[in-house]
Amino acid sequence: MALPGTANFCSQCGRSLRAIAPPTTLSRQIALYLASFFLGPLAIGFAIKYFKQSDEKAKKIGIVMILIIAVSIGLTFWVANDFFQTLYAPLNSLNSLNSLGY
Repeated sequence: MALPGTANFCSQCGRSLRAIAPPTTLSRQIALYLASFFLGPLAIGFAIKYFKQSDEKAKKIGIVMILIIAVSIGLTFWVANDFFQTLYAPLNSLNSLNSLGY
């Protein structure tokens, strides 16, 4: 039995005949970009999935997601470093006073 050229699944066994491209709508892009920023490394699987597509728009979405994830990780480290510097500043000043003999 011949299947139509547009079939995504076999009518007999249900096996996938071709990979279904992920959606590239504007609302999906916004959701993916927000997930990339707020979830960081947890969204890398979606970024790779989009990056591996043959569709140029999907590939660009994957690249942008990877860049957003990198920025998110960088900001996380920067904010954490600043937080710990602020948190330990009084302890460091006390430690320097102790080393001077006070």
